[in-house]
Amino acid sequence: HAHTHTHTHKVRGGYMDQERRVAASLGHPCLVHPDKPSTDGSYHKTLEHTLNEVAKGHASVMVASHNQKTVEFALEKIRELGLSLEDGSVTFGQLLGMGDYLTYPLAQAGYVANKVMPYGPIDAVASYLSRRAQENRGMVKNAQAERFLYARELRRRMWG
Repeated sequence: HAHTHTHTHKVRGGYMDQERRVAASLGHPCLVHPDKPSTDGSYHKTLEHTLNEVAKGHASVMVASHNQKTVEFALEKIRELGLSLEDGSVTFGQLLGMGDYLTYPLAQAGYVANKVMPYGPIDAVASYLSRRAQENRGMVKNAQAERFLYARELRRRMWG
């Protein structure tokens, strides 16, 4: 009896507009969630399922999210399931230049936290980054929080 091991990367919202256009052009119903709360709920449900599979040794996952609530949700489930930090079965990732306020504390807490850098033809990379920026409209607020955290860390390192 062979065991399979799946590594997943969950996507939330990245291709909404494209999916809506394709569904409309084919005359199919659109399967994209109608609003952010239902999208987030579905994302968390599938993430929880995946983390349960990780706990059974059947999967690994990168939680590639700039959404603080999603990262907190994942951390809570990781603690509930008693998942190991050392085996790399659960990792975190944010785009280079985005979400540092999430990446660095995760790494300091012992989680595998990656910075992801898109690579490829400029037209593909530019459109990808544009979609990420649209998804992360709260980045200005996050950037302000990030500056505050950087200043606090700098003060801690300089003056204890």
